[in-house]
Amino acid sequence: MLKIRNDIIHSIRSAAAPADLYQYLQGAIELEHSTIPPYLQALYSIKHDANTIVADLIRSVVVEEMLHMAIAANVLNAIGGEPRFDGPSFVPNYPGALPMNVHEGLVVGLKPLSKPLIQAVFMEIEMPEDAQHFPVKTAAALESTGYATIGQFYAAIVDKLK
Repeated sequence: MLKIRNDIIHSIRSAAAPADLYQYLQGAIELEHSTIPPYLQALYSIKHDANTIVADLIRSVVVEEMLHMAIAANVLNAIGGEPRFDGPSFVPNYPGALPMNVHEGLVVGLKPLSKPLIQAVFMEIEMPEDAQHFPVKTAAALESTGYATIGQFYAAIVDKLK
C-alpha cells in the first residue's frame, strides 16, 4: 500500500477554498502518470503472444492508472483548476521517487518484467489497504508513524469536495 505524509492529508482537510486543493489534485495527476511508464516498459518486454494472461493483466493496470489520472484531471478542472501536462516537472525521472514523495524510499524505474520488479515495485504500488494476508501495516498503524495511505489521501479530497 502506498504511503503519503500525514501533513499532506491534514492540509487537504484544512483547505478553505477549492484553490487550496489544486496542488494536491495536480500531484495526483502526476502520481498516476508516473506509474504508467514502468508498467508499459514491463508490458512491452513480454514477447508478443507469450504469457498473454500476464500481458493482459498489466495492460489492465495501465488502463486503470490512465483512468485515475483522467479522473484527477477532470476533478481539478471541475473545481476551477487547470491540469498541467506540459511542464518539465510533469515528466518523471526514472529511476526515481514517486511525485509528492509518495512511499518514501520506493525507487521506481523502467525495467523489463521480472519477479523482483513485481515484488519490489508493482506489489508496493498495488497493495490494497485491506490486504489481511500480507505483512503490511494497517492504515491506523501507519498513521502513528507520520504517514497515511494513498487511499486516505483520495478519501480526504473526496470528503473536502463534499
